[in-house]
Amino acid sequence: MIRGLYTAATGLDAGMRHMDAISNNLANVSTSGFKREQVLFQSLLEREIYRYTNNEPPVYLGQLGSGVNFRLGTPDWGAGLPLATNNPLDIALIDGGASTADQLTFLAVETLQGGRAYTRNGQLMVDGEGFLRTMAGAYVLGHNPMGAPQRLRISDANELRIATDGTLIAANGMQLGRLYLVNPATDAQLTRLGNSLWNIEGEVMPAANPQVMQGYLEQANVQAVREMVNLITAMRLYETNAKIIQIQDETLNKAVNEVGRF
Repeated sequence: MIRGLYTAATGLDAGMRHMDAISNNLANVSTSGFKREQVLFQSLLEREIYRYTNNEPPVYLGQLGSGVNFRLGTPDWGAGLPLATNNPLDIALIDGGASTADQLTFLAVETLQGGRAYTRNGQLMVDGEGFLRTMAGAYVLGHNPMGAPQRLRISDANELRIATDGTLIAANGMQLGRLYLVNPATDAQLTRLGNSLWNIEGEVMPAANPQVMQGYLEQANVQAVREMVNLITAMRLYETNAKIIQIQDETLNKAVNEVGRF
């Protein structure tokens, strides 16, 4: 009886965290470059059940699960569709057919804390000092073949032209630098930092053949209708586990307060 309560409780916990992940996907449906969260469910340890009778060998009845475990899986690395904005400071990183992180191109930035991070969100701006930044305030870094990447500075954002390889070109044709675009190594681990930023643990390499589209933004690869269907399914499963706990509790109450009288 108590085992059934604990089994249903693991289902409640997994269902709640599943709804949190779906809600996060829905909340970021309009966030440029967002990659949807995917979830995994794992069965906890299963036990073999036998029937024992006097002077007879035990009879195998099957297996009894002890609950479910939930964890976030690998994000969906599928590319989002490009959306035209006609803003010269908006860029979309095009990676047609990408399905793994090492096939994607990321833009390197310097966080407000001074660390290195990477993003797919190409919605950029220019601050009062002329530095190119993300909308969250991180400095956009430029490729420096002679040393460490440097912050990029531009004079006139309205006349800026960005080539497909990420080169920034002023109105007079002068090159102002090149976006530091990278590909993670195959075994690199990516974790979310918030504000559309990623931390990459492992080697990163300059993108061999980047494809930058100026005046576009990559939309989130979240399909709102599918996520709403998933949310309704998760809610129904949560309600089912809650009902199971209620039934177990009522049965336990009868066993203690009524059956125990005889």
